[in-house]
Amino acid sequence: MIELQRQYAHPGWATLTTVSLAILGLLAWRMTSTLWFQRRADLRAHRDHLADLALVAEPGHQGVLNVDHEAAAIYCLPGNRRAGTHDTVVVTTGARAALTDAELDLVLRHEHAHLNSRHARLVARARALNRAFPRVGFFRVAHEQLALLAELQADDAVRADERRSLAGALYQLAIRNQRMLTANGLSATGSDVILRARRLMRPHEPLGRTAQTILATSILLLGATPVVLSLIPGGLSESHDCCSTAGVVAASEASGSGATSSPSPSGR
Repeated sequence: MIELQRQYAHPGWATLTTVSLAILGLLAWRMTSTLWFQRRADLRAHRDHLADLALVAEPGHQGVLNVDHEAAAIYCLPGNRRAGTHDTVVVTTGARAALTDAELDLVLRHEHAHLNSRHARLVARARALNRAFPRVGFFRVAHEQLALLAELQADDAVRADERRSLAGALYQLAIRNQRMLTANGLSATGSDVILRARRLMRPHEPLGRTAQTILATSILLLGATPVVLSLIPGGLSESHDCCSTAGVVAASEASGSGATSSPSPSGR
């Protein structure tokens, strides 16, 4: 403790500590403000989108809104208690024309899995962090991968014997949208649908309890390592130096007192 006080009493350490705290405060303000503004923007966009749907959509069963449009689109809108809205799934006539009733039911279960797991909140926060720190590639990759992982988890909402049917439904939606977008001169469907369809075509092999335990333990250890290292005193070598210095001082004092107490040869 004395050694730490001596180090931080130095003007250089005090300046470094002040600058570090200022940077941390700036980063915290940037992250908090971006999350708050992103939340308000999402709520406003959600409210405006529901208002537009109220003009053109026809209510269906289980909170489904039917929209007359040639695009094969099926997506979900999470509800908000403060805004007084409920979870909603939007289905276009183009999607109904591209899918059978069984395939449509699988895609609807996929969207309800998104709503039950609150994936929209997770992806929105990752997107906000990416906007708060646009030059940090980690947040951009994290946003992209979290969005993909949310889709993969929602795909797992179907039974093992229905995975191929869901893959076929995703393929049909992608093909129909690709034809329409290509005719309009826009970009075609992204490659994530192909990745998901290939994953669904493979046999579903969930992780066992042992693998889940090992993975969870590894994540906990990885997260706890920086905390544990921060609690270990950083000046271990300096403590040894202090002890050795004290030993040298004690030895010198002992030798000095011994020299004083010993009689001189002339006094004999």
